Amino acid sequence: MTDEIESTPAAMPEHKAFEKGRQRGKKAKPKPTPAPAEKNTPEAAPATAKADPTKEAGFIHDKQGLWYIASRSTKEGTVYLPAVWVCAPILVKWRIRGFDGLGWRFIVEISDRDGNVREVTLLDSAIGAQDGAWHKAMADAGLRIHPKRRGELAQFLLMNSDDAARARGVETTGWFGNVFVMPHSTIGTAPEPVIYQGQDRTAASGESGTADEWREYVGRLCAGNSRLTLSVCAALAASILPFSGIGESGGFHLFGASSLGKTTALRVASSLNGLPASYMQTWRNTGNALEGTAAKHNHRLLCLDEIREAIEKEIGLIVMMLSGGSGKGRMKDTAVLRERLAWLLLWLSTGEHGLTHYMEAAGLKPDPGMEVRQLDIPADAGAGRGLFEKLHDHKDARAFAENLRTACDQYHGAVGIAWLEHVSQHLDEIRRDLPGEVASVALKLMPDDSESQVKRAVRRFALLAVAGEYATKWGLTGWEPGESTAGILKCVQAWINHRGGSENLEERRIYERFRDFIGKGWSGRFIHTSRADDTHAPGKDQTVGFRDDQRFYITPEGWKEIFRGMDPARAGQVLLDKKMLQPGNWVRAGKTEVRPYRREKLPGGMGRRQCYVTEIGVFDLLDVAQCAGEAATDA
Repeated sequence: MTDEIESTPAAMPEHKAFEKGRQRGKKAKPKPTPAPAEKNTPEAAPATAKADPTKEAGFIHDKQGLWYIASRSTKEGTVYLPAVWVCAPILVKWRIRGFDGLGWRFIVEISDRDGNVREVTLLDSAIGAQDGAWHKAMADAGLRIHPKRRGELAQFLLMNSDDAARARGVETTGWFGNVFVMPHSTIGTAPEPVIYQGQDRTAASGESGTADEWREYVGRLCAGNSRLTLSVCAALAASILPFSGIGESGGFHLFGASSLGKTTALRVASSLNGLPASYMQTWRNTGNALEGTAAKHNHRLLCLDEIREAIEKEIGLIVMMLSGGSGKGRMKDTAVLRERLAWLLLWLSTGEHGLTHYMEAAGLKPDPGMEVRQLDIPADAGAGRGLFEKLHDHKDARAFAENLRTACDQYHGAVGIAWLEHVSQHLDEIRRDLPGEVASVALKLMPDDSESQVKRAVRRFALLAVAGEYATKWGLTGWEPGESTAGILKCVQAWINHRGGSENLEERRIYERFRDFIGKGWSGRFIHTSRADDTHAPGKDQTVGFRDDQRFYITPEGWKEIFRGMDPARAGQVLLDKKMLQPGNWVRAGKTEVRPYRREKLPGGMGRRQCYVTEIGVFDLLDVAQCAGEAATDA
C-alpha cells in the first residue's frame, strides 16, 4: 500500500486488465504488487456514501484515526465523497487561553508510532501557517499524518474542537489566583484547570521519598546551623513572597573559602523542590540566558552556584536584572515587540568572595543599592567547622556534609509539595497576616539605629524567619519553635558585621572619601591663602582649593574631582546633613534655601566664588594642631 491512503474502487482482476489492453491494441502490463502497508495504517476507508440525506460531511474517528468525508451538490441531491484518512488517532484534550483571555492554543493528545500517548501544544495562530511549524511539532512527536491532508487537519483543529475542555495556560511557575503552578503539577483549586505551558521544565525535578523522611534525615540536621536554616527558609519563603508586602525580588550570597560547606547549603535548599543536581543552576550564564531561568523560577527559589563562573563585568547587571523582576524588551522576527519576561523570586548564591570583590575586579564600582539586592553573608559560622555549628553526632564536618548530601539525593521534592499544600489551605489568612508578621519580626532582627537600606534588607531576612516558623508549626522541619528566627538572627548579625555597620553605605563611603582626601592631601592639594599669588607655590597645578589656618575652601571643579565616580550633589547634601560643611543661605524667589556651598572671597584674584567650606578640625583623624603648624610654616 502506498503512503497516500484514501478510499478507491476495488482493483479489477488481473486477467480482465490484460483483456482490455488487447482490445485497445495495447499490451497490458500486470498491475504492480502493492508495497507492504505501514504498521497501524488503515487497509481500507469506510464505505463510500451515495446520495443520502441522513448523512453529514465532516470528520469521523475510529481506531485507525481521523477521517474526513467531503460532499458536493448534484441534481440528484447531495453526494458524499469517499472518506479520506487524515492522520492517526488524535484528540483535542484542552482548549487553553491565558488569564487575560488571549493566547488561545490546543493541547492535543496523540499516539506515536510506538503506541505511546503524548501531548503536543499548538498555538491557534500557528495552525495552517506556511512555515509548517505546527505540523512539524506533531510529526516530531510521532504522529502519522497524510502528506496531502494537512489542510483537513488544520480545519479539524480550528473548527471542530470547541467542545474540548477549557483550561487556563501559564508560561511561568507560581501563584495564579488560589493555585500554585509547577511544571509537573498544580496545587490548589480554581474554577478552571490551570496548566503550565513553559517550554523548559527543568525548574522541577520530581520527588523521592516522603516529606516525613526529608524532615527526619535533612530538616532535623539543619537545626542549630544558622546557614542551613537560612537555606531551608529561603526555599520556603520564595513561595509566600508575593503576599509579604515586600514587592521585590532579592538574593542571599554565602561567600567564603572552598570546603566550608557552601554547596551543601545550596543542595539542602534545592532538596525542598527537587533533586539538587537537577534543580541547582549555575552562574555560568549570560544575563540574557538567566532571564529565562528566572522566569521559570517565579515564586520559587533560584539556586545559583559559584559566582566566579560568571563573566565579572556582567555580575552586577545580573543582580540588578534579577532584583528588577523583568527582562529586556526584544523584537520578534516579525518586528513585533515580544512580551517581557517577568518574575518575583528569591535567589541563593555561593562563591568565594562577595559581590563587591568581583565587580571591582572587573573595574566597576558597586552601587550601594546593589549590595542590598544581593546580601553577602560570610559562610563561615565561626564555630571552627566552616559553615556548620552543630554536627548532630557526626565525627567531623566532612562526614556531616557527606551525610546531608546523600540524604538530599534520596529525599527531595515531597516536602516542597507538602509546604505548598499547607500554604494553599491557609492562603486567606497568610494574605491577611503575613505583612504584619514580617514587619514585627523585622523590628526584632534589626539594630535600633538601622538606616533605610538595612531596614529594607532585614525585612527580607524576616520573611525567611516567618516562613520557617510556619513550616515548623505545620510539622515539616523537625525544629523547635523559634529555631528559624534564632538562626536568621545570626545571619543578620553576620551580614551587618561584614557590611561594617547598620548605617547607610552610600553615606559612609561619601564620608570616607572626603575624610581620606582631606587627611592625605591637605598639604599638597590646597594652597595656603598666604601663597595664593606665588607662582612657585608647591602643587599649584594640582590643587582643588585653598586653605587658611581654620578652613578649607574647595572649588566646584575640585569638588567634582574629589567625588569622581559618585554623585557630587548627593555628597554635598550628605556632608551638610552631617554638619561637615558650612551651610550657605541662598535666596530664591523671596525664599531662603540652605545649600552645601556658599560664596566666599578667594585669593589669587579669583574674587567671590561659589565653594564648599569645611573646618580644619572637622575630622577626628586630622591632627588640627599639626595642620595649623604646617599652615604657619607655609605662611
